[in-house]
Amino acid sequence: MPIQYAPPIYISSSGSGVSGEGVGAFFPVDGGGAPVVEPLGTAIALVVLAGVKTFVPCGAVSVSGYPACFLGFLHNSSNPLNPVIYTLRGATITPRLEGGVPLVPRSDVYLSATPGFVTCTPPTAVGQVVLRVGFAVDATTMILNTDLRIEG
Repeated sequence: MPIQYAPPIYISSSGSGVSGEGVGAFFPVDGGGAPVVEPLGTAIALVVLAGVKTFVPCGAVSVSGYPACFLGFLHNSSNPLNPVIYTLRGATITPRLEGGVPLVPRSDVYLSATPGFVTCTPPTAVGQVVLRVGFAVDATTMILNTDLRIEG
């Protein structure tokens, strides 16, 4: 039986309202002056570095990947100071894949040890945390569904 899910609600970044169109729920986020220069689909954390809110690639390594600050996935960076980030459960994401390895349909998806990427294999090394960020629909697509439980 194929995975079935309701079409996500699209929240317009222009504030014009809600419709059933689009591929996910997202909104623009103010980074406080630090531009985003990452590729689309990058797992993003919002952290404060030297007093400035900054978007950084998010990964499973607890000391450098900021997994506790996971925000979502970069959707549109046409305005790098106010990028659009997928943050809400149910958003359909085409994430950056660790090593280019395809997702396994119907599997959980986790932050990888490489910041900005995801994998279907939970991290196991010392100093890495397990953060499930969704589940795979097919080899390249996932549904954002974080559990926000950080183990490690």
